[in-house]
Amino acid sequence: MAFYVYRELLARFFLSLHDYEVDAVKAVDHDLVEIVLRPLGRHALVFMCGPQGMLSAFTAQFRAAGIPSRRLHREYFDWR
Repeated sequence: MAFYVYRELLARFFLSLHDYEVDAVKAVDHDLVEIVLRPLGRHALVFMCGPQGMLSAFTAQFRAAGIPSRRLHREYFDWR
């Protein structure tokens, strides 16, 4: 909730935000769908939150796509 409030009310004063549109939807399995997003702005800015293993995999894919590390923002959480 705090992130949403920050993004919608405050972030626009500190950094430029870019919205995304759906570029592709691919069925990976019978109960799994991959959604590919394309930034509408000039530079992608990625905010991720999740378990460390998942974020490591996402980070590797974003880096392979050419998004610089300074544009990737991660927040880890643990279910323990």
